[in-house]
Amino acid sequence: MLKHLLKAGYSSLFGPSKPQARRLRKSGGKSTQSTGMTPVNTADIRIKPPAYTVPNRIPRAISNQVVWDVVRVNFTITTSIAAITETNFSFALGSHPQSTSWITLFDQWCIPQFSMTFYVNQSAGSAILSSQFYTALDFDNGALLGTVPLIEDFSTCAVWRNSPDEPTHTRSVKPCIKTRGSTVDNSVIERTWVDSGSPNNPWFGIRTIADIASVAYTITAIATITFAFRNQI
Repeated sequence: MLKHLLKAGYSSLFGPSKPQARRLRKSGGKSTQSTGMTPVNTADIRIKPPAYTVPNRIPRAISNQVVWDVVRVNFTITTSIAAITETNFSFALGSHPQSTSWITLFDQWCIPQFSMTFYVNQSAGSAILSSQFYTALDFDNGALLGTVPLIEDFSTCAVWRNSPDEPTHTRSVKPCIKTRGSTVDNSVIERTWVDSGSPNNPWFGIRTIADIASVAYTITAIATITFAFRNQI
């Protein structure tokens, strides 16, 4: 029995050898494992239930704490057989379903990050999906471009087709807002805190263009927006 354990990589009866232990740590438990008839996703198992213990320590400066919130907003893009379909995404505090409550609670806000995930409401690789779907990042503008070549000029442009290898397409951005320079409005691009009294300042942004389609179809776009708040009122 001991001979078989040593051959399997165990240096003693008390556990795996150091090389094998390193391999186990590197695996990270990302894949689903099974033991007999019991499948186990080890990544899920490592997520602990919420603790019921009340915090014992209170931050020294509660008013300086940053509070985070993540929301998801759904959109539908409908392609056309006659023209391109352009949809550009920028968000503000007003995009938050509970924006009024946050404005009441905090004096400043920002959007550190948002992502857009797209998927087509047809089977992957469907023959009708002959149009290209273009996406790009734009930190200072959400006005329509009007043509595919103009979005292709962006260095961040990417092209997506619904396929079994890529059924969804996600773009993420650390967005910026436009503020006033010394003399001109909307002339400075920044990532900064915004007064809650200005909840509609847009943070740019992600561009999309769906090329002309042989048959019209719909694309679901899911925005995942991370908000941050500070200076509790």
